[in-house]
Amino acid sequence: MRVNVLPGELSEKYHSLLLPGIAEQIKADMPVTVLILSEGDIACGALAGYLKGSRFIISSLYVSPEFRHKGGGRLLLETLFEQLPEAVSGVEISYTETMEEHQTLQPFLEELDFEAEPNNGEAIYATTLGEILQSPFFANAGKKIGVPFSRIDTSVLFSASKEAEAANKPLPLGGLLTDTIDRNVSVAYIRNGRAENFITVDSSCEAGLMLLPLEADVSKLPLTIGMLRSLIYGMKERYSPDTVIITYSLNNVNEAMIQKLFPAARAISYTYYRSV
Repeated sequence: MRVNVLPGELSEKYHSLLLPGIAEQIKADMPVTVLILSEGDIACGALAGYLKGSRFIISSLYVSPEFRHKGGGRLLLETLFEQLPEAVSGVEISYTETMEEHQTLQPFLEELDFEAEPNNGEAIYATTLGEILQSPFFANAGKKIGVPFSRIDTSVLFSASKEAEAANKPLPLGGLLTDTIDRNVSVAYIRNGRAENFITVDSSCEAGLMLLPLEADVSKLPLTIGMLRSLIYGMKERYSPDTVIITYSLNNVNEAMIQKLFPAARAISYTYYRSV
């Protein structure tokens, strides 16, 4: 096997070896470094990344299944380290464990002297609907708060989406009116004709149903729990207990809330770093 730095434009034959978006970055002349792994005349792997401050951030790392366990991934990383500028202090790689094959990344990276970094409250979590329903907060009936999106006027949701966007609050890709939102279970807290708070269930994530990040204001915890009850019991009527639920924390308060409300949830996002 051999590794070469991609010269010039990214050929179509390499697209399947890189995460979506890398080709667009290269076309836009963004400073992306791409290494191509080959076996004979066959391109079988790739690494892509960019400089951020003094760190090189790996944004894509892949080896075709039929060429794995032959040292190709190691060769890609070793080649990268050999070619890094002196000003680079180290290499960072983040990934989300959404498939069984991702479980091999941790021992692979640790074998190459990468070390896990603290998430500082920013993490992706996975659980199931059945596990959520066993949580003390949802196992027994309690106060439900919120109105399903299906019963809310479109103009109200449109305004709420614009307000959230202006305030830089988390939103599903495409806003509150996107087709991937389940309007029958997503809920909003309406006051004076405005959707002041909302929690959405979005199906755009391949790994499971995405639950919008929870309100980080501890003073609003009763409201958040009441809205979640409405949403979770709505999901109970429409989805099986083994339905995977994905959510993510933006800070330590978010993370503590997820761990409290969804005790069975586990972190599936990781960041590793290796100094030069």
